[in-house]
Amino acid sequence: MKKMRNIAIISAIIIGLTATSAAGTVNINNGIDVEVDYWIGLVTPVIDLENQSVIINANLGENETYYVNDTIEIDINLTDNTGRDNYILPRSMFYSILVVRQAEITFGFDILSRMFPVRSFGSINVVDSMLGNNITDKITLPLDYKISNTTYDDGEEMTMHIMVMGFLPGDTCDDPCRPPIIDYRKITLNATYV
Repeated sequence: MKKMRNIAIISAIIIGLTATSAAGTVNINNGIDVEVDYWIGLVTPVIDLENQSVIINANLGENETYYVNDTIEIDINLTDNTGRDNYILPRSMFYSILVVRQAEITFGFDILSRMFPVRSFGSINVVDSMLGNNITDKITLPLDYKISNTTYDDGEEMTMHIMVMGFLPGDTCDDPCRPPIIDYRKITLNATYV
C-alpha cells in the first residue's frame, strides 16, 4: 500500500514537471520605466517598448487546431527618487493593454478571445505602503486562444496597444499633443509558434 502511494506521488510530480516545462513565458524586451518623484510621491510611467519578435507556446489539439497556453510578461523598471522609506497610501500605475490579431475565418463562441487574446486593465503598486500591497515589478498577461495549423506554421503579426497612467499623477512627456499624465504606445509583435 505504501509503495502504491509513493508511485502515485512520484507520477504526480513527473506530470507536474512536464506541464510546467510545456508552458512558457513570453518576455517583452525593455518594459515600462516608472519614476516616483518628490516627497509626495508623484508617479511618472514611460513606456519603453518597441516592435519585436516573440515565441509563443502552442499545443496540438483536435481537428488540426492548436491551443495557445502561455503568458506575456512586461517588466516594470522602478526608480524611487523620493528618499522615503514608508508611505501610508499606495502609489500606483494603472494600465490598459489590448492585443489584437486577425482571427481565422471560423465561427464560435471564442471569436473575441481569438481576435483579442489580451484584454487587460489593472493597477500595480510602485512603492511599499501601509494601506496597499507590496511593490510589483511585472505585469503578467495570460494568453489562452486557438490557432489553426496554418497560423502555427506561418506565425502571425499582432498589435499591442498599451496605455499607462501614474497615481498620484506625474508628468510623462513634454508633447503638447497628448495629456501629460498618460503614456500610450502601439507596438507590433511578430509571433512565432512552437
